[in-house]
Amino acid sequence: MTRLLANSVTGHAILTLAFLFGVTPSSIHAQSTDEVKQLQAKVAELEAKLKLAEKEAELLKKELALPKDNKSISTTGKSLSARLKTDSVLSGSMIFDNKDSGKLTITITDRTGDKVKAAYKFEYKEPNGKVGQVARDLEGEINDNRVTFKSVGRASKLNITLSMKDDALNGSVTSSEIGGGKVGLKFGK
Repeated sequence: MTRLLANSVTGHAILTLAFLFGVTPSSIHAQSTDEVKQLQAKVAELEAKLKLAEKEAELLKKELALPKDNKSISTTGKSLSARLKTDSVLSGSMIFDNKDSGKLTITITDRTGDKVKAAYKFEYKEPNGKVGQVARDLEGEINDNRVTFKSVGRASKLNITLSMKDDALNGSVTSSEIGGGKVGLKFGK
C-alpha cells in the first residue's frame, strides 16, 4: 500500500512538472520516435559497414590461402617485369659462403623485352682494411618475378638469380672464383 501511494505521488509530481514545462505525452512520444529512427539509421549504417568488413576479411582469407612461391606480386602492385626498367638501381648486400661480403649495386643499363643489360659493382673490405671493388657487365633475362644475370666477357663467371617478394629481391650468387652465396637487394638508389 505504501508503494502504491509513493508511485501515485511520484506520478502526480511528474505530471505537474510536465504541465508546468509544456511537455505533453504526445511530444514525449514524438521525441522517442525520432530517437528510435536515428538509432535505426545508425544500426543500418553499422550493418552495412559490417558486411563490407566481412567481405574484405573473406578476400584476405582467400589471399592468405594462395600458395607462396617466387611468383608473388609486390606490394606496389607491380611485377618485377613492370618495375625493372632502364636506369633501375638495385642495391643491397651479398655474402659468399666463405664469409666474403659487401655492398652490391646492380644498375640496369638497357632493357629490350625480357632481356636486360646491367652494370654490377661489388664493394667489400679486404683483410688489411682497404675497400676493394669489383665491376662487371651483366646480361640477364626476366621470367615472371625472377631475373637471372650472367657475367659477360670475363674468364671468371658470375651468375646471380633473384626473385621478387614484396619489394625485395632475394636470391643466390655463384662465382667460379669464390663459390656460392646469397644476395639481398631492394629497388632504390
